[in-house]
Amino acid sequence: MQQSYITVITATPALGLIKLSLFIQYYLLFKVRRYVRISVYVGATLSGLFYIATSISSFVLSSPWPGESILDCILSWHYLKFAEFSIPTGIIGSLVDVVLFILPMPAVWQLQLSTAKKIGIILVFMTGGL
Repeated sequence: MQQSYITVITATPALGLIKLSLFIQYYLLFKVRRYVRISVYVGATLSGLFYIATSISSFVLSSPWPGESILDCILSWHYLKFAEFSIPTGIIGSLVDVVLFILPMPAVWQLQLSTAKKIGIILVFMTGGL
């Protein structure tokens, strides 16, 4: 039960940090492109705020309240609210993933490389879609 609890409360911050690291990577790779800089600032800020709020909410809703055991918590109303909360979290997380997937594509196409090399670079970025 404790291992499951630790997994639940660390999953959301971990996902947020992974996405933030991708925004930072795109900024470092393509910062000469103005649209990438703006997209990274906006995307990282909104994503960061969302994942901070979601992490706090998931911690509060999935943690045992005073006088509860972990088993009591899993059967409580606030844990059920946490389960309902996961659906919009997954949708917004997927939208951020799509943005992260599409963001580098125009920058890669504007590189002065052969078409074969551009396709190779895009294939490397597309592995994140797996």
